[in-house]
Amino acid sequence: MKRFLVTASILAASVSFASAADVMAVAEPPAGFVWSGGYVGVQAGYAWGDADDDFPPSPVAEIDGDIDGGLVGIYGGWNWQFNQVVAGIEADVNYSGIEGTSTNVFDFSATTELNWNGAVRGRLGYAFDQILIYAAGGVAFGDIDVDLFDGGGTFATASETKVGWTVGAGADIAFSANLIGRAEYRYTDYGEVDYTEPGGDGSIDVDTHTVALGLAYKF
Repeated sequence: MKRFLVTASILAASVSFASAADVMAVAEPPAGFVWSGGYVGVQAGYAWGDADDDFPPSPVAEIDGDIDGGLVGIYGGWNWQFNQVVAGIEADVNYSGIEGTSTNVFDFSATTELNWNGAVRGRLGYAFDQILIYAAGGVAFGDIDVDLFDGGGTFATASETKVGWTVGAGADIAFSANLIGRAEYRYTDYGEVDYTEPGGDGSIDVDTHTVALGLAYKF
Protein backbone atom coordinates (compact mmCIF):
# COMPACT_ATOMS: atom_id res chain seq x y z
CA MET A 1 0.00 0.00 0.00
CA LYS A 2 2.79 2.44 0.94
CA ARG A 3 4.57 1.60 -2.31
CA PHE A 4 1.37 2.30 -4.24
CA LEU A 5 0.87 5.65 -2.50
CA VAL A 6 4.46 6.72 -3.21
CA THR A 7 4.13 5.71 -6.86
CA ALA A 8 0.83 7.60 -7.18
CA SER A 9 2.34 10.71 -5.59
CA ILE A 10 5.26 10.62 -8.01
CA LEU A 11 2.91 10.25 -10.95
CA ALA A 12 0.73 13.10 -9.71
CA ALA A 13 3.75 15.33 -9.24
CA SER A 14 4.96 14.46 -12.74
CA VAL A 15 1.59 15.35 -14.23
CA SER A 16 1.54 18.66 -12.29
CA PHE A 17 5.04 19.60 -13.48
CA ALA A 18 4.14 18.65 -17.04
CA SER A 19 0.97 20.77 -16.90
CA ALA A 20 2.88 23.72 -15.48
CA ALA A 21 5.49 23.36 -18.23
CA ASP A 22 2.75 23.35 -20.86
CA VAL A 23 1.22 26.52 -19.40
CA MET A 24 4.62 28.23 -19.29
CA ALA A 25 5.30 27.22 -22.89
CA VAL A 26 2.02 28.80 -24.02
CA ALA A 27 2.73 31.96 -22.01
CA GLU A 28 6.24 32.45 -23.43
CA PRO A 29 6.65 35.24 -26.00
CA PRO A 30 7.54 34.32 -29.58
CA ALA A 31 11.19 33.58 -30.28
CA GLY A 32 13.32 36.52 -31.37
CA PHE A 33 12.94 40.24 -30.78
CA VAL A 34 9.60 41.40 -29.34
CA TRP A 35 8.36 44.65 -30.90
CA SER A 36 5.42 45.26 -28.57
CA GLY A 37 5.76 48.32 -26.34
CA GLY A 38 6.45 52.03 -26.39
CA TYR A 39 9.40 53.98 -27.75
CA VAL A 40 10.71 57.54 -28.19
CA GLY A 41 13.40 58.73 -30.56
CA VAL A 42 15.12 61.49 -32.51
CA GLN A 43 15.33 61.83 -36.27
CA ALA A 44 16.94 63.94 -38.96
CA GLY A 45 16.50 64.04 -42.69
CA TYR A 46 16.23 65.88 -45.97
CA ALA A 47 13.10 66.90 -47.87
CA TRP A 48 12.35 68.23 -51.34
CA GLY A 49 9.10 69.04 -53.07
CA ASP A 50 6.87 71.48 -54.92
CA ALA A 51 5.33 74.83 -54.06
CA ASP A 52 3.29 75.55 -57.19
CA ASP A 53 1.52 78.91 -57.44
CA ASP A 54 -1.58 79.36 -59.63
CA PHE A 55 -0.72 83.04 -59.91
CA PRO A 56 -3.74 85.20 -60.84
CA PRO A 57 -5.10 86.40 -63.13
CA SER A 58 -3.41 84.49 -65.99
CA PRO A 59 -2.38 80.82 -66.12
CA VAL A 60 0.77 81.78 -68.05
CA ALA A 61 1.98 83.57 -64.90
CA GLU A 62 1.90 80.40 -62.78
CA ILE A 63 5.03 79.65 -60.75
CA ASP A 64 6.32 76.07 -60.69
CA GLY A 65 8.19 76.34 -57.42
CA ASP A 66 10.67 74.01 -55.77
CA ILE A 67 11.49 73.73 -52.08
CA ASP A 68 14.05 71.71 -50.17
CA GLY A 69 15.99 71.60 -46.92
CA GLY A 70 16.75 69.68 -43.79
CA LEU A 71 14.70 68.78 -40.74
CA VAL A 72 15.29 67.46 -37.23
CA GLY A 73 12.75 66.29 -34.70
CA ILE A 74 11.42 63.76 -32.23
CA TYR A 75 9.00 60.85 -32.53
CA GLY A 76 7.28 58.35 -30.29
CA GLY A 77 4.71 55.61 -30.44
CA TRP A 78 3.48 52.21 -29.38
CA ASN A 79 3.57 48.83 -31.13
CA TRP A 80 1.45 45.70 -30.74
CA GLN A 81 2.87 42.43 -32.09
CA PHE A 82 0.73 39.53 -33.32
CA ASN A 83 3.14 36.74 -34.24
CA GLN A 84 5.17 38.42 -36.98
CA VAL A 85 2.64 41.16 -37.78
CA VAL A 86 3.22 44.46 -35.98
CA ALA A 87 0.63 47.25 -35.76
CA GLY A 88 1.21 50.59 -34.11
CA ILE A 89 0.52 54.30 -33.80
CA GLU A 90 3.13 57.03 -33.91
CA ALA A 91 3.42 60.83 -33.69
CA ASP A 92 6.30 63.11 -34.61
CA VAL A 93 7.16 66.82 -34.76
CA ASN A 94 10.10 68.40 -36.58
CA TYR A 95 11.83 71.74 -36.91
CA SER A 96 12.23 72.41 -40.62
CA GLY A 97 14.54 74.43 -42.83
CA ILE A 98 12.59 73.52 -45.97
CA GLU A 99 12.14 76.55 -48.24
CA GLY A 100 12.53 77.85 -51.76
CA THR A 101 12.05 80.87 -54.03
CA SER A 102 10.88 80.62 -57.63
CA THR A 103 10.15 83.22 -60.31
CA ASN A 104 7.74 83.24 -63.24
CA VAL A 105 8.17 84.68 -66.75
CA PHE A 106 7.07 88.15 -65.55
CA ASP A 107 9.67 88.29 -62.75
CA PHE A 108 7.07 87.77 -60.04
CA SER A 109 8.57 85.63 -57.30
CA ALA A 110 7.18 83.43 -54.52
CA THR A 111 9.06 82.31 -51.42
CA THR A 112 7.64 79.35 -49.50
CA GLU A 113 8.90 78.30 -46.06
CA LEU A 114 7.89 75.19 -44.11
CA ASN A 115 8.77 76.18 -40.53
CA TRP A 116 7.75 72.99 -38.74
CA ASN A 117 5.85 69.84 -39.56
CA GLY A 118 4.54 66.73 -37.90
CA ALA A 119 2.15 63.83 -38.25
CA VAL A 120 0.03 61.27 -36.43
CA ARG A 121 0.20 57.96 -38.30
CA GLY A 122 -0.85 54.38 -38.09
CA ARG A 123 1.79 51.74 -38.87
CA LEU A 124 1.51 48.16 -40.12
CA GLY A 125 4.54 45.97 -40.62
CA TYR A 126 6.06 42.50 -40.76
CA ALA A 127 8.86 41.49 -38.42
CA PHE A 128 11.85 39.42 -39.46
CA ASP A 129 13.19 38.96 -35.93
CA GLN A 130 15.21 42.17 -35.35
CA ILE A 131 14.10 43.88 -38.59
CA LEU A 132 10.65 45.40 -39.03
CA ILE A 133 9.49 46.42 -42.51
CA TYR A 134 6.47 48.73 -42.34
CA ALA A 135 4.11 51.05 -44.16
CA ALA A 136 2.59 54.09 -42.48
CA GLY A 137 -0.03 56.72 -43.19
CA GLY A 138 -2.09 59.36 -41.45
CA VAL A 139 -2.70 63.05 -40.82
CA ALA A 140 0.06 65.60 -41.43
CA PHE A 141 0.52 69.13 -40.09
CA GLY A 142 2.73 71.94 -41.36
CA ASP A 143 3.28 75.62 -40.58
CA ILE A 144 3.82 77.39 -43.92
CA ASP A 145 4.72 81.02 -44.75
CA VAL A 146 4.37 82.49 -48.23
CA ASP A 147 5.70 85.81 -49.59
CA LEU A 148 5.06 87.09 -53.12
CA PHE A 149 7.13 89.97 -54.47
CA ASP A 150 8.47 91.71 -57.56
CA GLY A 151 10.84 94.59 -58.24
CA GLY A 152 8.59 96.90 -56.27
CA GLY A 153 8.63 94.79 -53.12
CA THR A 154 6.28 92.37 -51.38
CA PHE A 155 2.67 92.55 -52.55
CA ALA A 156 1.13 89.49 -50.84
CA THR A 157 1.82 87.32 -47.79
CA ALA A 158 0.17 84.35 -46.12
CA SER A 159 0.82 82.17 -43.10
CA GLU A 160 -1.17 79.03 -42.29
CA THR A 161 -0.92 75.86 -40.27
CA LYS A 162 -2.12 73.32 -42.78
CA VAL A 163 -3.63 69.88 -42.21
CA GLY A 164 -2.92 67.34 -44.92
CA TRP A 165 -2.09 63.68 -45.34
CA THR A 166 1.02 61.54 -45.51
CA VAL A 167 2.05 58.02 -46.54
CA GLY A 168 5.37 56.27 -46.41
CA ALA A 169 7.40 53.16 -45.72
CA GLY A 170 10.54 52.23 -43.86
CA ALA A 171 12.52 49.77 -41.82
CA ASP A 172 13.27 49.59 -38.10
CA ILE A 173 16.34 47.66 -36.98
CA ALA A 174 16.84 46.55 -33.36
CA PHE A 175 20.50 46.94 -32.42
CA SER A 176 19.77 45.74 -28.88
CA ALA A 177 16.78 45.09 -26.61
CA ASN A 178 16.25 48.86 -26.24
CA LEU A 179 18.02 50.62 -29.13
CA ILE A 180 16.22 50.76 -32.49
CA GLY A 181 17.47 52.44 -35.65
CA ARG A 182 15.28 53.58 -38.52
CA ALA A 183 15.38 54.52 -42.20
CA GLU A 184 12.21 55.94 -43.76
CA TYR A 185 10.70 57.59 -46.84
CA ARG A 186 7.58 59.74 -46.58
CA TYR A 187 5.36 61.66 -49.03
CA THR A 188 3.26 64.50 -47.60
CA ASP A 189 0.60 66.69 -49.21
CA TYR A 190 -0.18 69.83 -47.19
CA GLY A 191 -2.80 71.18 -49.56
CA GLU A 192 -3.07 74.84 -50.62
CA VAL A 193 -2.01 78.02 -48.84
CA ASP A 194 -4.38 80.80 -49.93
CA TYR A 195 -3.42 84.45 -50.36
CA THR A 196 -4.90 87.68 -51.71
CA GLU A 197 -3.02 90.22 -53.83
CA PRO A 198 -4.15 93.27 -55.84
CA GLY A 199 -4.88 91.19 -58.94
CA GLY A 200 -7.07 88.67 -57.14
CA ASP A 201 -6.90 85.52 -55.05
CA GLY A 202 -4.37 82.77 -55.48
CA SER A 203 -2.94 79.73 -53.74
CA ILE A 204 0.28 77.77 -53.46
CA ASP A 205 0.02 73.98 -53.41
CA VAL A 206 2.73 72.44 -51.18
CA ASP A 207 3.92 68.83 -51.06
CA THR A 208 7.17 67.16 -50.00
CA HIS A 209 9.19 63.97 -50.22
CA THR A 210 11.28 63.17 -47.14
CA VAL A 211 14.02 60.68 -46.36
CA ALA A 212 15.09 60.42 -42.72
CA LEU A 213 17.15 58.39 -40.28
CA GLY A 214 16.14 57.89 -36.66
CA LEU A 215 17.28 56.33 -33.40
CA ALA A 216 14.79 55.35 -30.68
CA TYR A 217 14.80 53.93 -27.16
CA LYS A 218 12.28 51.11 -26.59
CA PHE A 219 10.81 50.80 -23.11
